[in-house]
Amino acid sequence: MKVKESLSLYAKCSDLILFLGEELCLPENVIERAFNLLDKIFKDSGVRLKIQRSKPAGIVSGLIYLAAKQEGEWLTQIEIVKALNGAVTSATLRNNYKKLIRLMNVKE
Repeated sequence: MKVKESLSLYAKCSDLILFLGEELCLPENVIERAFNLLDKIFKDSGVRLKIQRSKPAGIVSGLIYLAAKQEGEWLTQIEIVKALNGAVTSATLRNNYKKLIRLMNVKE
């Protein structure tokens, strides 16, 4: 992935994290966790390469869901899908969530 493309994807994901944080009234700790996970993705070139073709909404939906679970916050997949106005489906969110857990070797 070229640097310019990588930075563009990172910026789009960052914007979506902030958007969802506001739209879903997420606590600061969930937003911070999501940004930490995003940073982890982009620092690991192996993970970054495996998600480079994913859409930002798909990546972020999985990140937000994972961050909320890790922080003990109740958040459903449907809430995230609705907040993104159908940019992802529940299946896409679920698949990205599982993919992120596997690629980043993190606990739910």
